[in-house]
Amino acid sequence: MPDNMSLRVSIRKSAKKDYRDAALYINKHDKEAAKMFVIALRKTISNLALFPTMGKFTGGDIKVLRFLLIKYSYWVVYTYSNTQIDILRVVHVSKDFNTVAITQD
Repeated sequence: MPDNMSLRVSIRKSAKKDYRDAALYINKHDKEAAKMFVIALRKTISNLALFPTMGKFTGGDIKVLRFLLIKYSYWVVYTYSNTQIDILRVVHVSKDFNTVAITQD
């Protein structure tokens, strides 16, 4: 992949729900923080499209599972290939990750 090209981004249904739920939860407590969370998440996803290896690699059942911690203590869980980033979940760090379903829905 040339340096100036970004990968296509696919956000799975479960990640979209996580994203909405987190923004709504934060908004109940602090509207400005909710706006900043959305901006931080969007910026993180844009950066992943350019730099897919920036997240922490883990093993797992899914081919290449990576985690990237964003502001507000949320993990962006994703995989990537030569052409695409797949955002699988957006999970708060307080969750027991063993109970979080990671699927490719």
